[in-house]
Amino acid sequence: RVVEEAETKKEKLLVHFCEHVHNKFNKYAYCFFLCELLNIFISISQIVVTNAFLNHQFLDYGYLVYKYYRLPSEERQLNTTVNPMCETFPKVATCNYVRYGRGGGQEIENAICILSLNIINDKVFALLWFWHCVLIIAGFNRILTRLSQVCSARVRYFLMRMMMHRYLNN
Repeated sequence: RVVEEAETKKEKLLVHFCEHVHNKFNKYAYCFFLCELLNIFISISQIVVTNAFLNHQFLDYGYLVYKYYRLPSEERQLNTTVNPMCETFPKVATCNYVRYGRGGGQEIENAICILSLNIINDKVFALLWFWHCVLIIAGFNRILTRLSQVCSARVRYFLMRMMMHRYLNN
């Protein structure tokens, strides 16, 4: 008997929804769908801008870093192996120092400088690359599920029944 009452409550809720609430929130749903599309667009535009900022070395940066760290440590230490993080963000560079000599004149000396900020930058940009990949995959997954909800009345009905079942069980 309790099961029958629960079923009748569910059916009454469905009838009430169809009569009073149906198509009331379409504008909200379309705006929400547009926001989900904008999330993907913003992530892709961030990748494009960052790629231009880093001299077109960002599109495959995370994949190359992953591939580099998958190599055995002995192979990574070879001179023939290229570290993609050092290619994009060099850690050592030559610097010209201007100093004053004994006679008071300027002397320009060439020295090797360690760019300590690039040691941090290469890891931050690798993390950003992976984060953007996660955001784009999650965004496309969400768009596909949203499209299945929009295109199929059965999916919407099934999701609504699941939500009602969860609500009535509590």
